[in-house]
Amino acid sequence: MNWEAIGAIGEVAGAAAVVVTLVVLIVQLKQNTSEVRASTIQSLHEKSIEVFGETMLSEIPYVLAKNKAAEPLTPAEREKYIMFLRRNLQLFELVLMQHMQGRLSQEVMEAYNLRMQAHLSFSYWDEIWPDLKPMMTKSFQEHMDKLSDA
Repeated sequence: MNWEAIGAIGEVAGAAAVVVTLVVLIVQLKQNTSEVRASTIQSLHEKSIEVFGETMLSEIPYVLAKNKAAEPLTPAEREKYIMFLRRNLQLFELVLMQHMQGRLSQEVMEAYNLRMQAHLSFSYWDEIWPDLKPMMTKSFQEHMDKLSDA
């Protein structure tokens, strides 16, 4: 066997090693992407559960019941309601950002859209949204405007 044959075998072996390495990296990248998405979903659901739990233990359910019954809110209740909306909108904005970055599926985003749309039916929404809107990202403002038009 001459040196040219040995060199050719070495080149083929090197090329094969590069292909195998690329395949392994692609598999690892897909697994990592899947783990990031799962972690993002888990984190958002945990935060949603935390927010829901804190809301249940607060005066917000009573404020929401008054709002639903179209009863006027006291100034203090109105402020609590605004804080409740702002907190939920910030969570929803985070969800939208994660979706836009490809970390959440369309299915998860649609579920959160339904939650967002529930806020649009609150009686004070039209009064409060113009004040809260400038505090949100342009992407989120546009998203909420589309949901309100739907």
